[in-house]
Amino acid sequence: MKTILLLIFALATCLALASASNVPLPPTPPPPPDAKPLDTKATVLDTLDPDCIEDTLTLSPDSKRLAYVARRGDKAVIFLDSKPSKPYDLSDPIVNTLVFSPDSKRFAYTAAVKGKEFAVIDGIEGKPYDAVIDLAFSPDSSRTAYAAQRWDKWLFVIDGRETQPYDDIAEDNPIFSPDSKHVVYSAAINDKWLLVVNGIEVPSFDFPRDPNTTRYEYVGIPTFSPDSKRFACVVDDGKLGSYVLTNDGQGKEYLVIGDPGFSPDSKHLFYIATTNDNHNVLLVDHKALATYDHDNTTALYSPDTSRFACAAHKNDKLVILLDGKEQTLDADVLEVQDIAFSPDSKHFAALIESTDGQYILLDGVKQKSHNIIYSFAFSPDSNHVACIVSDGRWCVTLDGVEGPKYDAIYLPSLTFSPDSKHLAYVASYLHEYFLVLDNHQSLPCSNYLFNPITFTAPDTCSLAIPRRTSTGQTQVIVLQASAPGQNP
Repeated sequence: MKTILLLIFALATCLALASASNVPLPPTPPPPPDAKPLDTKATVLDTLDPDCIEDTLTLSPDSKRLAYVARRGDKAVIFLDSKPSKPYDLSDPIVNTLVFSPDSKRFAYTAAVKGKEFAVIDGIEGKPYDAVIDLAFSPDSSRTAYAAQRWDKWLFVIDGRETQPYDDIAEDNPIFSPDSKHVVYSAAINDKWLLVVNGIEVPSFDFPRDPNTTRYEYVGIPTFSPDSKRFACVVDDGKLGSYVLTNDGQGKEYLVIGDPGFSPDSKHLFYIATTNDNHNVLLVDHKALATYDHDNTTALYSPDTSRFACAAHKNDKLVILLDGKEQTLDADVLEVQDIAFSPDSKHFAALIESTDGQYILLDGVKQKSHNIIYSFAFSPDSNHVACIVSDGRWCVTLDGVEGPKYDAIYLPSLTFSPDSKHLAYVASYLHEYFLVLDNHQSLPCSNYLFNPITFTAPDTCSLAIPRRTSTGQTQVIVLQASAPGQNP
C-alpha cells in the first residue's frame, strides 16, 4: 500500500512540475487502425547477420533473394542468399551498391580494397578504379554497364569493355533501350557535351559532315521509344537555343525544352518547349499543337495511343486539353497535380488541388475532397480507383470508400489483384508495419523495404518484410495472405 501511495505521489508531482514549467506532456497516441485481423502464413527468407546494416537490405525483383552489407570489425562483407563474400573496405557512408538483374537471376555490387573501387558481377571482380557508380543491368538482364573514374577522367564500362575517357559524364548514364540492344550515354570533352549511341557519336543533322557540330553546350537525358527503334534527347548547340534531336530528324530551336516522351505505340514524339517570349508550346512530332502560359504543363498519351491529354495554364486559368477539346477548370483550382488514363484508355482522371482541398476529377466529375491526396491508381480492369489520402491521418479510399486510418501509407505497395477484386498495401502505425489486404491487417513487422506486393494467385498476395523475433534477431520473412474468407 505504501508503494502504491508513493507511485501516486510521484506521478502527481511530475504532472505538477510539467504544468508549472510549461513542459509539454507526451502526446496521446492516435487510436489504432479500425482493421480486422488478416490471416497470414510466414516463411523465413533469411535470418540476418547480427551486424547487418539494415539500410543496405536489397530484395530481388521477385522477392525471393536477399542481399545486404554487414560489418566485420573494420571491414564489410556482402551477404547474398545467406552467404558472405570476402571482406572489403568499410566506408562511412556505405558506398556499396547492390543490384539484382530484372529477372532476379544475376547479382552485382560495388566494393573497395585499399581505396580502389571495382564492380563485382556474378561473383567476378572487375578492374579497380578511383570510383565506380551507376551500376546497372539491361532490361533483359543479359548486359551490364557502369561509370568509372580514373584519375581526373571518367569512362563507361559496358559489357566489360571500356569506352574512351571523358572529362565529365551525365548522371544515371548509360541508358539501355527497352529491348537491351542499344545503349546511349552523354559525356563531355573540353567543356563540350556529346551524345554516343552504340559507341558512335551522334552527328548534328544540319551539318552532318562538320565534326564540331557533334559537340553541344548541353545534352539532356536520352530516352528510347517503347519499341527501341527511336531515341530522343534535348541538346543545345550554343547557337539559337535548345532543340530535340532524334535519330530521324530534329525539331525547332526553343529557349528551354522539357524531357521528350514517346507514345506507347512509338509512333509519336511529344514535348513541352518554352519560347523566347515566355510561353509554353505543346509539340507533337515537332509540330506546335497549342500554346500556353509559362507554368507547369503536363501531357501524356493513353495506353492505346488513341487519346491525348494535357494540363496547362492559359490566360491565368487552368485548362485540360483532352481529345482535342479544351476545358477551363473552376476558378478555385490552384494546380493540376497529376493526370492519368485508365488501362483500357476509356477513363481519364486528374488530381486537382483547389482552395478547399484536393480531389480527383474522374471523367469530368468531381469526387470527394480531402486535405491531401498523395496519389491515385486505376485497377487493371479500369473499373475502380484507389487513392492514398489524408484528413489528419492516412488511409486508402477505394471508389471513395475510406479504409482503416494509419500514420502512413506507402505508395510503392499500393497493388490491385490482377482480376481487380482485391486491394493490398503496406501501412504503419506507431513505428510498426502491416500488410493490409481488403481492409484486414497482418500482425506487425519491424520495417518495410519499399518492395512491391505480389499477387501469386487471384486472391492471394505475398510480401517480403523484416520482422524482429522474440530473441532479438531480425528475419526477413515472406508473408502470404489470402483475401478474407480464404485460407492463406
